[in-house]
Amino acid sequence: MPIGGTKLVSHMPKAIPLRRMIPNMQSDEPTSAYRPDIDGLRALAILLVIAYHYFGLPGGYVGVDVFFVISGYLITGMLLADLKESRLSLLDFYARRVRRILPPVLVVIVASFIVGWAWLLPHDFRALSEEACASALYVFNFLLWHQSGYFDGSASTKPLLHLWSLAVEEQFYLVWPAFLLLANRWKRRTDLGIVAILLASFVINLVTIQEDQAAAFYSPLSRLWELASGGLLVQYERIRNEGRLQADCEVAKASRSTIHLPIVGLLLILGAAVLYNRDSNFPGYLAAVPVLGSILIVAGGAGAWPNQALLASRPMVYVGKLSYSLYLWHWPVLVLATLLYAEKQFRYLNGACLALSGLLAWGTYHWCERPIRRIPVNAANARKFLFAGIGSSVTVAAITFVMSSGMLARATDSMLITKEYKRPENGCYIKGWIAHEPDTALFAPCEVIRFPGQPVVVLVGDSHAYSLYQGLRPYLDAHQINLIEYSVVGCMPLSVRGARAACASAYEYIRQRIKREKTDLVILSAHHVYWSTIPVPEAATGYEKFVTQSMAELLNAGAQHVLIVGQVPIWRGTLPRILNQEYLRLGQSAPTHMFTGLMPESIRIDDTMRTASSEFGVPYYSLKDQLCNGQGCLTRVGEELPEELIVFDDGHLTTLGASYLLGTGLGQRIDSLLAGQK
Repeated sequence: MPIGGTKLVSHMPKAIPLRRMIPNMQSDEPTSAYRPDIDGLRALAILLVIAYHYFGLPGGYVGVDVFFVISGYLITGMLLADLKESRLSLLDFYARRVRRILPPVLVVIVASFIVGWAWLLPHDFRALSEEACASALYVFNFLLWHQSGYFDGSASTKPLLHLWSLAVEEQFYLVWPAFLLLANRWKRRTDLGIVAILLASFVINLVTIQEDQAAAFYSPLSRLWELASGGLLVQYERIRNEGRLQADCEVAKASRSTIHLPIVGLLLILGAAVLYNRDSNFPGYLAAVPVLGSILIVAGGAGAWPNQALLASRPMVYVGKLSYSLYLWHWPVLVLATLLYAEKQFRYLNGACLALSGLLAWGTYHWCERPIRRIPVNAANARKFLFAGIGSSVTVAAITFVMSSGMLARATDSMLITKEYKRPENGCYIKGWIAHEPDTALFAPCEVIRFPGQPVVVLVGDSHAYSLYQGLRPYLDAHQINLIEYSVVGCMPLSVRGARAACASAYEYIRQRIKREKTDLVILSAHHVYWSTIPVPEAATGYEKFVTQSMAELLNAGAQHVLIVGQVPIWRGTLPRILNQEYLRLGQSAPTHMFTGLMPESIRIDDTMRTASSEFGVPYYSLKDQLCNGQGCLTRVGEELPEELIVFDDGHLTTLGASYLLGTGLGQRIDSLLAGQK
């Protein structure tokens, strides 16, 4: 799971911590007769995605896989039909794709960019410009691959995140027609070629996810099998219709299996949507469930009762026709609204965003998609479509690249915090969201005893411990005290029976190390308010009791002293964004203390942490007492902005912020414990 922080309702996970979105590549050239049930299947897919992002359906992201199968099925059917009639032209094919896909997506990109220019704060606008540039060039999946996972907390602040899947489809369109054309010219069995590609891609998916879930999620190589599965179904139907499997076809017609196929398919898709969540090791082999479900529904045929009665109903068909535009609008509307009002809470924000998305989708479909699709593509204008599409994409990419690079700045930015904070790289941590066994050798650089004969302090926790390390290390170095850091990012502190095997393995190693070395002092720092909301069997009586009891066990097992550091005050959105939005943009100075945008839960948890620590006899240090007063909680540690902010996002300490804590109270508490005082 992503590092703790403020996230959208839809997160995730978060996710990627989105984590999963896909455009419905609604083909205007069906494989044979029009099938309204496929439009209904598109409707099901987009409704699952919306339910995931807006209403927290845990596995609604599987709609992406449904869309991939539909796209592979329709595009392959169209290409095979053209090949059979010897009329396949790559120029015409790409011109039709440009006509179908490009106008609506450019409308969304440009509209999002304009809104961002007018309202977003500097860091958010630069990030949006970078997203828009990559999206216009259809390489956004590669950018996200190297930035963050779909379910990471940062993913929930990317307005164009969903366009990664459009990039995957465009990359599929670049290679798939050439493969089918070559297979046809070589007189080979196209179906065997598709099977080979499908199996190779599926194996890549299984291998890649063991090392890098983001790579498996965003790479076209690990997603190709999903599109190819739809293509394989088309090829099977083509062979069957040619009579090669006539006997099997007659048996199928005589049985009731074609009725059962869509029912099983719907159960598979809906089951995955309910049972999967942001912690599921997806895609991997788990993606085969919604893919198989989609295949079974389409294979059941338009005449199967579930398809005819449910998917082909008029409401589902209409939603399916709107689904591409609805897909394009639903995410940027929600994210941009959340970025604009991150420090506020609006009860009906999601409902208002969904209504606006539906209105924009309706307008885009009727005034953009349909009119442009009525323009025929032929030998005379195919090149014009391509040149217009490529030219407009490159133009949008060039403009947004200039803005993302900082070569041009808005006049209003001069009065705002424009620094882009990055997470510090000084320290040792393990990614707890990995699927394989963690490499505890990553802790080795921090396990070096630099001051022999001097006390040893061990720092454990999540990303908040990693941030605290930036100030704790120089403080202890000045006193010639050894510091060993054990940060396990994305894991509940000290949990060895949690949902993730990597978390359990890492913390088992840490626990045994502390017990064996009889550590002088163990300090725990974490995003307590976040973990208090996560259900884990170990913490059935409450996170606060679990973590304090775990520290008491370490004390009884040999640690000389322990200390729990309380919750850093958490801000809705990010602290720089709130200061910009509520004060600096209005020409006011940033306050030293404020309540604006502060999450009250992060203050209230201090009382329950104190109570639990007292119950188990574990020393506790309150950051609420140190950082907050009657005017609010501390925002900065000096007069210079932004370098002296206390945190750089919603609650992770800056290096100066961590040093401030050590120099104004926390350091003295550590000194007293090492001196043997309570």
